[in-house]
Amino acid sequence: MVLAGMLIVQFLFWIIHRVRQNAAVVDVGWTLGIGLAALFLVWASPTPVLASHLILAAMIFLWSSRLGLHLVRRVFHGPEDPRFSDLRHRLGRSAGVVFFLIFELEGLVGSVFVLPLLFVAWSPTSGARIWEWTGAIVWLIGWLGESQADRQLARFKTSPEGQQGQVCRVGWWAYSRHPNYFFEWLVWIGIALFASGVHQGVWSWICPVLMLGFLLQVSGIPPTEAQALRTRGDAYRRYQKEVSSFIPWIPKRSR
Repeated sequence: MVLAGMLIVQFLFWIIHRVRQNAAVVDVGWTLGIGLAALFLVWASPTPVLASHLILAAMIFLWSSRLGLHLVRRVFHGPEDPRFSDLRHRLGRSAGVVFFLIFELEGLVGSVFVLPLLFVAWSPTSGARIWEWTGAIVWLIGWLGESQADRQLARFKTSPEGQQGQVCRVGWWAYSRHPNYFFEWLVWIGIALFASGVHQGVWSWICPVLMLGFLLQVSGIPPTEAQALRTRGDAYRRYQKEVSSFIPWIPKRSR
């Protein structure tokens, strides 16, 4: 049911993309779809609803709603992400079919990211409190950090420096070139930790592992940095030399 629902959600967002000619809505559908799936899993649980079920569902839904609304503001009030517009140009007439496959593939992957809640909500007992407390704290750090990093970047883009194409070095962006990605990964580590105390909950670690792979190798850092190098050139090359790529760290200074 969850997989079918995710595929339907992504199909609807594929239609929206066809209307608006903006494939970046795929990320909106993926994010909001996971949040809706979390609510469904709690509702459909065959076991009595426990506090741990509601807490983990709230963690996933709060992540989904905050990031989803952030993406909605960015996607529906700006041009298409160059990653997608470049791909559309290269694909030509086959773009519609290829984008459909991309949307549905993200729906398939999204169904994997609700596994932690499936393990927890289908468990008749709560997990060990140490796992739940640790997971909730790590999740909160990630959620607050990602929220702050997104706000810092959004404010910078509207500042005179941002309008002139300069590199953002405000707040967390002075310590990591992609703090939003780092804290996103931390969110999923927290969710996996929370679920680790129940039977089969260890399989929840597939979520932060997958997320890390996507961020570091596929749809996160590589295309983002390639676009930044095209638009900001030497300024971004200097930024690459001085600031950590992923984990926030003390910046270096180029000679």
